[in-house]
Amino acid sequence: MVTLKADRSRNILFAKFEGYIKDGEAEKAAQKLHVELQQLRPGFDIINDLTGYKFADVAAAQRLIGIMAHLKSRRVGRVVRVVNEDAVGVRQFKIAAERSNAYKAYYAKTVKDAEIMLGKADA
Repeated sequence: MVTLKADRSRNILFAKFEGYIKDGEAEKAAQKLHVELQQLRPGFDIINDLTGYKFADVAAAQRLIGIMAHLKSRRVGRVVRVVNEDAVGVRQFKIAAERSNAYKAYYAKTVKDAEIMLGKADA
């Protein structure tokens, strides 16, 4: 499952990937992403929670590469991936980011740590 939510006031996109992602779900996530990005300004940041993510099938992984390139074209700022281990899914995201050459990602252990890294933690 993929959950996406734009926080307009902090200009940040929260993305959460859980379980195994198939191409149909990745396609729906790409469509939802376009809607959520309309709420954000260039330079928006992303916190991508991968703590429950297993991996994506081959077609979905290819779609992720396209999504990363789209984020670059929308002038994404910083991307922080929340991970709790170096699982297959985390390695898959690293490979996709290298192939898309879209942006550099940073890593945190919790969403709160990611918000602190970005200087966007709620008081």
